Amino acid sequence: MDNNTSERVNSSGSDGRDNTGGTQHGRAVIGLVAGAVIGVGVGLWLAPHFSALRQQLGDSARELATRAAERYDQAGSRVAAAAGAVAGSAQDVRDVVADGVARSAHQVERIAIATKS
Repeated sequence: MDNNTSERVNSSGSDGRDNTGGTQHGRAVIGLVAGAVIGVGVGLWLAPHFSALRQQLGDSARELATRAAERYDQAGSRVAAAAGAVAGSAQDVRDVVADGVARSAHQVERIAIATKS
C-alpha cells in the first residue's frame, strides 16, 4: 500500500466508501433526510384524521361525564329518599316501643298498687 492509500484506510480496514462510490456517512444522512420527509408527509396526511378523532373523543368524554353526573344525582336522590323512609320507619318503631314501655309501666304500677293494698 502506498502512503495515500494508507491514509484513507480507517480503523475498520475500509476506506469509508461503499460499492457504488458514495460514502457511508452520505448514505446515512440521505436516509435520515428521506425518513424525515416521509414522516412529515405522513403526519400531514393523518393530521385531519387525528383532529376529527380527537374531536369525537372529546365529545364522547363530555357526554359520558354528563351521563355520569346525572346518574350520580339520581342515586343521591334515591339515597336521600331511602334515608328519609328509614328515618320515618325508625321513628315509627321508636313510637311503638315507647307506647309498649308506657303500657308496661302502667301495668307494673297497677300491680304494685294492688299488692300494697
